[in-house]
Amino acid sequence: MSYTKDDIRSTLQATAPTVEVDPSTPIKPSQWIEFLNLDPSQTLPHGSRVWNARASNLVVSYAGARAGDVLERPGQIDEYCVLQYSESARIRVVASGETADVHEEAFVVVPPGDSRIEVLSDGPVIRLFSVRSDELRDAALNADAYEVPDVRCAPLGEWPEPVGASACGCTASRRPRSPPDASGASSAPRTSW
Repeated sequence: MSYTKDDIRSTLQATAPTVEVDPSTPIKPSQWIEFLNLDPSQTLPHGSRVWNARASNLVVSYAGARAGDVLERPGQIDEYCVLQYSESARIRVVASGETADVHEEAFVVVPPGDSRIEVLSDGPVIRLFSVRSDELRDAALNADAYEVPDVRCAPLGEWPEPVGASACGCTASRRPRSPPDASGASSAPRTSW
């Protein structure tokens, strides 16, 4: 699929990175991690419980968040995401000197550097990090499953620098408040702040 020159995806590598693997190499078994049945990775002052688990290229951080707690990322090496769904806690994202409240379903991209997510109401907060976040990767509940890298998994590649978002804070793709019209427009387009 080709993209127009103004589409950021046009700067991505044309082909996926390849990994040469002996076809007889076994596939790593899948994992099922039931966060709520395990001791949390971290407990915050107001009672939020946080669990971290990893995959080959990704760390999932699930918080049973409580109002008043803060999920901080000082010196975050790369951008990360917050996935907000209908049951998620209301949050305030502070990054790059800007602040935004997120009270609805959204996919929020937080830029590298210092950031904080202030929890405004009780509920889940799901964050997705790359495995470049060493302390999260190494402290994941299932870190031992990745002591030997999965040779069938392509290495994490470099993404292009964000256009505009890193200079102005976060970018959120919010779920439309109304169905799109015939042209595809909706009442809640992609938003930057």
